[in-house]
Amino acid sequence: MAKVSDPLKIASMVVKNRIATAPCFTNTASESTYVNPLVLEGYRQIAQGGAGLVITEAACVHPRGRGSFARRLGNMSDLNLAGLEELAYTIKREGASACLQLQHARLIAHEGSDNVVKGGGQEIAFLDLSDDQIEETIAAYAQGALRAKKAGFDAVEVHACHGCLMQQFMSPRANKRKDKWNDLTLFPTRAIKAIKELVGKEFPVLWRISAEEGAPGGFTLEDTLSYRLPAFEQAGIDAIHVSTGSRSSLRATAMEVPPLYDYMGTIMPQARAVKARTKLPVIAVGKVMLPHMVNSIIERGWADMVALGRALIVDPEFPNKMLQGREEEIRLCIGCSYCYTRTCFENVSLRCSINPARGRELTMDKVLRPSEIKRKVVVVGGGPAGMEAARLLSLKGNQVTLMEKDGMLGGTLFHAGSMKRLYTKDLQHLAKYQNAELLRLGVEVRLNADVTSAALKAMGPDVVIIATGSKYAKPEYLSGDGAAVTLDEYLKSSNPIGERVLVLGGRDGAEVSVSLAREGKKVTLIHGEGSDSLGEAVYIHDPLRKDYLKDYLTTEQNLEVLTNAKLVRTENHEAHIDTPEGIKTVGYDSIIVALERHSDRQLEGQLDGVGAEVFWIGDCVRPGSVVGAIDDAWFVTRKLSISTAKASGVGA
Repeated sequence: MAKVSDPLKIASMVVKNRIATAPCFTNTASESTYVNPLVLEGYRQIAQGGAGLVITEAACVHPRGRGSFARRLGNMSDLNLAGLEELAYTIKREGASACLQLQHARLIAHEGSDNVVKGGGQEIAFLDLSDDQIEETIAAYAQGALRAKKAGFDAVEVHACHGCLMQQFMSPRANKRKDKWNDLTLFPTRAIKAIKELVGKEFPVLWRISAEEGAPGGFTLEDTLSYRLPAFEQAGIDAIHVSTGSRSSLRATAMEVPPLYDYMGTIMPQARAVKARTKLPVIAVGKVMLPHMVNSIIERGWADMVALGRALIVDPEFPNKMLQGREEEIRLCIGCSYCYTRTCFENVSLRCSINPARGRELTMDKVLRPSEIKRKVVVVGGGPAGMEAARLLSLKGNQVTLMEKDGMLGGTLFHAGSMKRLYTKDLQHLAKYQNAELLRLGVEVRLNADVTSAALKAMGPDVVIIATGSKYAKPEYLSGDGAAVTLDEYLKSSNPIGERVLVLGGRDGAEVSVSLAREGKKVTLIHGEGSDSLGEAVYIHDPLRKDYLKDYLTTEQNLEVLTNAKLVRTENHEAHIDTPEGIKTVGYDSIIVALERHSDRQLEGQLDGVGAEVFWIGDCVRPGSVVGAIDDAWFVTRKLSISTAKASGVGA
């Protein structure tokens, strides 16, 4: 039985363990596609984290294949060679094998085609590529592979998935050409053979595919197993990396980077199916976030290697911690796709919602350096911002006490991860990690704490950090209605909810509406805005999640959504709702209030006599997403590292 710690041989390359990095765009190269110090430091830290094989983000092999990315990596000419050589050296010097991914981005299709993708190749339509241009592109893949070999990379991987040019040639949905290139395996097999001719048979060529396209008219898993995989093998690939999806529909796009609502390992069946049909090494990928999942995949023989993407963005040290038996120290991904949204849809540089250092490796190093001045710190509030501040400041050697008014830590995000019939529990990973770290670091945690200015003064702190968060408020007209609870109260309580439920607020209330409808409750969601803002929860930033929610809201039985509507009054368990069509009366047993959140500023004006520096961070400054909460904690930690000046309103 294979183990994760076992080496793996791929052609002439021997990888030290069975963990690879999944290639993820960072958008951190120079605008002219060259490697820069930020790229080098980012990959150095990834390689240092213990992955056996570091597969880089896609490097474009031809100017026409750059796509719309502002700062993507390039491998288009020998001008890229010097930087690529530094990149290969940096990765290998940390003990990992280095693999450069090669890509030609998608080209636009003819106007009117459902394969048109915003931001795709701008210069020419896919169907208009001439024979000479196609041959030129095949040569570009081969030259790119040779350049990678010259630069010192141990292998190359061809990006042949997710709707890129290579996949366009292989897709019956996209490839409507009338010439010989209509053969769905001709272009890929020609490219493989051209690469092998230049780099030699022993130099490893990995092939990253979408096992299925995930859209009507596209290729299926059976197509891959029956004729695509044998063609790739015969052409000479050395390993196959099994992803799935394309950019042709919401579901097809989400298959590329499975969103919050998808269970972990959601595309593992595709990798297992490929593994059952080939003797080549198979790399599995797709929302693998837990150490025991990595172990299970390898030990059960479902794949020969596991590629981690978002898991390593959140914690580059995941492999080391896992292999050293320090699994409780791994900061686990919450599945929010903030990283993917930024790079692939917003065209800005890589960031992680709960690891602000990723994409800022050259500037965030000061945060984690030991403090020159050790302080006595009191943090008030046990949500994401407060827990992160306590963790960081303790890590730097300060004496930290965390005070929380409730009986548990975690805050809004933790409770949002407890929907009964909608998979959101990955959101709880952050609080569980922070909790474990506070315990490991010896932070004093006081739950059910009555925080007053007198209590704080008695503790004699040098620094007080206020992270009291935000909360929903019941409208005044519901103050006397015993059937009304806030969303926070509902998620925290085990008390039963009625069979007929009104939910007020379609931004934060969309998830609970879907969850309750799936329980069999009769739900009416009242949203005061248009449908465009449905699902735009303030605590997490993920457009794909919003699109999924909007789809669920229109397809779930027992769920009625009223937009541009307002609850006017309630009496005798009947709600009178002002809608664009007139007043609508709906019966209810329970009301859940998920309207706008308000900052908890109860301690404002009470801290002047405490005699400490006071900082306000997170939602108590302004309600926002977990991104801002964690960033505030890092910012105040960095501020305390370089200054003793009194400050407040960090998050403003």
